[in-house]
This record gives sequence, C-alpha cells and structure tokens, in this order.
Amino acid sequence: MKHAFLPVAGAVVLAMGVMGVANASAPQQGSGGASIATLHAEALHGTLGNIHGVYNACAARDMTCQYGYVTRSKGSTAPLSTLDPTGIGATELEDAYKLTKAGSQDNTVAIVGAAYFDPSALETSLNTYREQYGLPDCTIKSGCLTVTGWKSNKLHPPKGVQQQQAAEEIGLETTLDVEMVSAACPGCKIVELQTPWGDGFYHPSNPKRDELSTVHFAKAVQRAVTTFGATSASMSYGLRMDSTTATGRSAKLLNIKGSGIFASTGDGGYDGYFTDTSAWPEGLTTVIGVGGTVLSESGGTYSEMAWADGGSSCTQYLGHAVGQPKSVAKNCTGDHRATADISAVAENVAVFDGYAPYSGQPYNWVPVAGTSISSPFVAGIAGRAGVPSTIHGPNVLYADPSTAFTDITTGSNGSSCGSDGISTTKMCHAGVGWDGPTGLGSPKGLKPFTS
Repeated sequence: MKHAFLPVAGAVVLAMGVMGVANASAPQQGSGGASIATLHAEALHGTLGNIHGVYNACAARDMTCQYGYVTRSKGSTAPLSTLDPTGIGATELEDAYKLTKAGSQDNTVAIVGAAYFDPSALETSLNTYREQYGLPDCTIKSGCLTVTGWKSNKLHPPKGVQQQQAAEEIGLETTLDVEMVSAACPGCKIVELQTPWGDGFYHPSNPKRDELSTVHFAKAVQRAVTTFGATSASMSYGLRMDSTTATGRSAKLLNIKGSGIFASTGDGGYDGYFTDTSAWPEGLTTVIGVGGTVLSESGGTYSEMAWADGGSSCTQYLGHAVGQPKSVAKNCTGDHRATADISAVAENVAVFDGYAPYSGQPYNWVPVAGTSISSPFVAGIAGRAGVPSTIHGPNVLYADPSTAFTDITTGSNGSSCGSDGISTTKMCHAGVGWDGPTGLGSPKGLKPFTS
C-alpha cells in the first residue's frame, strides 16, 4: 500500500473526527436514492466501488491495515453504511469459488491484528454476519471463537480517547478478517490474536518501533500455531520492510513449516521494489502473498479481473520465495522475490461491524475493499482444505497443476513495470499464467491445498 496521505511524523497522532464514520449520520437504506437491491446488483456486477467511490481508510490515516470502504458518493469519506448488506455475501463467495460442495474440516484459522477489539462485540458482529448467510453460530463459549493476546491470554482495553478511536478505526479490519474466514470455512475455529494498538500505525521517524511491530505480529503467528494449532494464519497488514525486517528476528519467526502463513499484498497497485513501509510480511519468502481481484457475476457465471489497486512488487533484500520457480523470480531484476502468489476478491464485499467505542456510530453493513479481504478468505479456504504437512511458504502452490487455479488474464494495477528497471511488464499486467497482480490465479475450490 502506498501511503501518500496524512503522514504522521514521530509519535502517532490521531486527528479526531477525520474518519467518515465518526461524522456519519444514521445508516441509510441506499445511496443517492438507490435501493438495497440496486446496490447489491452493482456489487455483483463489480461496479459498486466505481460508481460510489472507495475511501482507502488505512492509507489516509497512516494505518498499517489494508482495507478501504465504499462511500456514499464519489469524493465522500462517509461509508455506504446500511441496515441490510449491499456487498457480495458469503453465499455468493462460496458459489463463486466452488466451495458449495467442498468438504470442510474443523481446522483452526488464525487472524492477527492490531489494537483491542472487545471479545463480546467481535462475537456479536461475527454472528450477525453468519446469521445473515445461514452459517452456524461461532461463539466464544463453544470454543469456535477465541480472542486472545499476541503473547498471552491477557487483553489490553483502550486507555483514553486516542486509543478508543484507534480501536474503532482498526476494528473494521478485524471484523472483516474473521468474517472472510467464516465465508470460506464455516466449520473452522477462529482464533483472533491482538497485538498492541501502536502496531496499527506507522512510525516514520522511528524504524525500531516499526521493527518491534513486526516482532509482535510474528510472535502472534508463532503462538497461533504452537498454542492453538492453527493450520493457517492471515495478516492483513503491511509493515516496514528493510534489511533488518527482511532477514532478522521477525522474518525468522515466520519461517514456519506445516502451516500456511498468508498476507495481503497491499492496496497501492504496482510498487516497484518492496523497500517502503508496507512490504512486511507479504514480501517474505516464507509467506504466501495474496493479491486482489474484482469479482463479477452475469447469468449465474462468475468471472474475475485483476483489481486495479491490488499490490504487486519485488523484494529487494530477498531472493525467490520458497518453491517459487526461477521463471517467476526473473520478473524482478536480480531474481528477487515477486508477489503475489495467489489472489481472490478484493472489492465490493459485504461486512458487518457493530463496534464503535469512540464514535458510537457503527458501520453496520458496509461494502469493503482491499487485499484485507483476499488474504483471510484464502486462509479460510486453506483451513477448510487442511494444508499439506509439507507446506512452507508458497511452495505447494507452485507445485500445483494449473487446473488448481482460475487464471486471471485481464486487468492491470499499474503501468510503470517493464520501464522502471526493476521488473518486467508481467509485474503489473494480468495475463496467461503467473503475473504480479494475481499470482497463479484464484483458487478453484480446495484444489490449491489438496492437489
């Protein structure tokens, strides 16, 4: 994700009332006179965000998360908040990705996120989503949902207004993550691990604080795997990538075999070398980078194209990913690690979020955008399949036959690749076979993890 908006120098500074949701009035049944049915049809046609606009909330607030939301109108920051879902729902996602008849295991999928989210509030939002689409309840009491800390069971509620606002703004990330796992794997257990709230923001003048954030995330993943037995884990965040975080302590902690570790590739389009603040962990060689697509339906048939804002890049400090063929790495000058490895829907998706500790004005149902959608969704598919014991980074994906994926051959996320001396044109233009924006393509059912 490119962060060209509202840079924060030094300590984290929150501008009170900047977010559209904080100033939004009560949820409306539509936008510009459009009915819920019309808005939903636009989502299924892949045009909802284009018509109404998308606000990249994380980038605008210098947050490390990777989501945006569809707005009431172009140029607005107010979310298209409604009392009924307008975006693409779980039933449609299950149909589009051929999961309807796929078997389901009760594996554990981990979500790592920054900042406190009240466990009972997360449970309520999650089950409002699941009830809407006929999915079974997933409660804390039943053991389906676990909300815990990154190094222990202790949670840290926000102290003061600043942390409350951070919890609310970053909270939509957490909600959409657990709901996307639910859409992909209704039978999976979900463990949500919370790191300190400061990990949700960049610290441009303090690289060591950003490095600490990567350690928190990596330790959370380690805890998810070793303590909770997670077979897959997702991080919808982009943190600082430099020589230390590329090869140091946090990178070593994510060198995990036997569990699928997934991360969003970002929402800033093609980004050349992964040397800015948003490349960790998706640029690591032992992490599966998940890119974004725009999903559309016509006459009962679904199709996908590369999402224009989906991230792709080259990791300057690292060679090819585990199992990544040299033919892929050669798209980055010097045979560096190239992302993405796989992709899935990243725009116009319905999410329910009722958590508003700061503003008191929850999003309710809102269509979201971002590779924050695609990473937990694919992690959920991996949980549904049960990943092979041999998984190590993206190795099993590159060993799969092409029939395990839907090849995405249209769309682009930039224009400078091939002329910037960093990469070939495949890094920003979808085409036959592997490409930068969509990797090997989107999953055909459980095949990427069972072929």
